[in-house]
Amino acid sequence: MTLNNGFEFVFEPGACEECKGKCCKGEKRSYLWINEDETEALSRYLNMNIDDFKKQYLYLFEKRWSVKDIKVNGMYQCVFLSGETGKCEVYDVRPKQCRTYPFWKRFKKYPKELFDECIAVKKK
Repeated sequence: MTLNNGFEFVFEPGACEECKGKCCKGEKRSYLWINEDETEALSRYLNMNIDDFKKQYLYLFEKRWSVKDIKVNGMYQCVFLSGETGKCEVYDVRPKQCRTYPFWKRFKKYPKELFDECIAVKKK
């Protein structure tokens, strides 16, 4: 169980196995921001040069890089989410935005949104 001060919930990472990446899917395109260090780490992990990695997996939006979504069965999902297993294919080097989920400032203000989305969070 993971606790984080200032949040009204606890996080049980083991529950992620059951959910199959619901936090990585949505009805709308998402913005998964990625910085240069993360881009380099992911491209190395995938044995790609940075330019090819960016062309295949990222897009530029308002001067910031974001990981692409793909549409599967009418839903958008992160390009790194395995359709077979529901697991992240780059989990060991996933971007900070993914590593810090569900402890985002947004969920301090809108906890109901998180409780509706994530089976791994429970009220304290």
